[in-house]
Amino acid sequence: MHPAGRILVLWNPTPTDLQELDISSQVIHCAITCKVSSISLLASFIYAYHTVGSRKLFTEVRDFAVLCSHESKDFTCTNNEVWCKLDRVMVNKNWFDQDLDGMANFLPSGCLSDHSPCIVSLLDVVTNTNRPFQFFNMWASHTDFNDLVATHWDLYIRGTKQFIFSKKLKHLKRPLTELNNKNFSHISSRVAKAKEDLELAQLQLHDDPTNVNLQNFVATMRKQSMSLSESERSFYYQQAKCKHLSQSDRGTKFFHDLVKRNKKHNQIVAVYKDDGLSTTSQEEVSKEFAKFYDDCLAQLTHANRLILTFLISIACCNVLYKVITKIIASRMAPLMENIVDPAQEAFVGGRLMTENIHLAQELLR
Repeated sequence: MHPAGRILVLWNPTPTDLQELDISSQVIHCAITCKVSSISLLASFIYAYHTVGSRKLFTEVRDFAVLCSHESKDFTCTNNEVWCKLDRVMVNKNWFDQDLDGMANFLPSGCLSDHSPCIVSLLDVVTNTNRPFQFFNMWASHTDFNDLVATHWDLYIRGTKQFIFSKKLKHLKRPLTELNNKNFSHISSRVAKAKEDLELAQLQLHDDPTNVNLQNFVATMRKQSMSLSESERSFYYQQAKCKHLSQSDRGTKFFHDLVKRNKKHNQIVAVYKDDGLSTTSQEEVSKEFAKFYDDCLAQLTHANRLILTFLISIACCNVLYKVITKIIASRMAPLMENIVDPAQEAFVGGRLMTENIHLAQELLR
């Protein structure tokens, strides 16, 4: 912070390391290091004087000739009569040569200043990853769903029952994805568009109530709007928890902010190695975790190794094996009452842990 208080720089020391290089009345030069990615960069925070004669600073930053990729506002300052572009975020050519990414988002100015605040996102590189397949219950309400499943399920596949079952499920992924993209993608936008079309058709029918074509069209649009609304409700019901559904939270910005906050809290930025030194390298952090669990597994006895191997084999099996395991556990549940000692009250169906607590209290009295 400059003594005059014109520029103030705040940062979170947990994921970021910032060192002040030079401070003046118009600029603060800093060296920033990301502890997660170990990428270092130089940043300058500039707040120039209003007078032209005092702006010698701009001769020092002419190499920042490339604007950071930005969105929204072309003008960032106004006196309610004249609009201008005063606030900027710029990077030099070396930034793009190293294939780094950045975005500046200018927000409305608000009531405290005539300048627009800017949120700068750095090193937020979006990587394309294959998203896992997810089945949505709203697909089952489509008229072509049963025929689509029957067509691909009747394919002849040679092999064991498990192999045939898994292959048929795999063959269904692509047609179901195409069904979703064609009829259910951006479901909220589809619902809003259907409601607008329905209201427009109803207004036209109101002006011409004897038009048979309009009557049939309104009935069709009402049926389509109700079907899409039910699909939207099914989608959000499947995605959100019952608590969020009862509070009318439908995956809004507030919900995603909570997810992002929990993700940051669960992030491990640094660990201590065996030599007592800390490391922030993600590669070394992964190696330390792997080494820790390797040492733990090496200390297990032969019997424990067999048990652990058995548990791992079940955990890595597909859904079919888990369903079979659940069926076996459900069939064994009625027999547990005769096998487990009557004194064991917890974790047995029909018994309560509190019964032993009440019995102990009565004995103490």
